[in-house]
Amino acid sequence: MPQLIEAAREHRLAELLIRPGAPGTHREVWIGEDPDQLAARRTELKNIGERQAWPSGADDALVRAAVVTNAPVVSLTPVLQDTGEEIASGGLGALLRWR
Repeated sequence: MPQLIEAAREHRLAELLIRPGAPGTHREVWIGEDPDQLAARRTELKNIGERQAWPSGADDALVRAAVVTNAPVVSLTPVLQDTGEEIASGGLGALLRWR
């Protein structure tokens, strides 16, 4: 999760991959006023200069960050239903624009 949040903060998300309802999607993260101000821990957000911080679900914070950088948000639910495949239990991932 910290690497995914860092990628979103740096506008590196090409596509956000989400499996709605997965356990990791509701993990608490911290957001600031701007959509690209997000962090795994509140202190991390303060360290990058954000004065205000609010708790948020990881899915909401990451979708918010993806939308402002025009990164599509792709639900994996239809793919998983069609293929019968399982993926990691976290429920969130990304294709990156660059490493």
